[in-house]
Amino acid sequence: MRLLQAQADDSKMRLEYLRRREEREEVDSRMRIDMEKKRQEREAADSERMQQNAKMKQKSELATEILSNPNVDPSVKAAAGDYLKKLFAND
Repeated sequence: MRLLQAQADDSKMRLEYLRRREEREEVDSRMRIDMEKKRQEREAADSERMQQNAKMKQKSELATEILSNPNVDPSVKAAAGDYLKKLFAND
């Protein structure tokens, strides 16, 4: 009888250990998923910012080229100058 009781107690302890281990693994898994999601969001935001910066740089270089070209219409030069003023005023 004692042997059966000891085996039952041992089985209960093992089951409880496995249940706690599974809970820990689930929590760890959720944390890893959340961290990966945040990393992907951060990378996407960085990529978007880099693209915007590249576009802004390209536009500012074009506006500078327009201003330095003597053959460009004055109204176009004025628009390029306004764009650069606006760009530098925002910084």
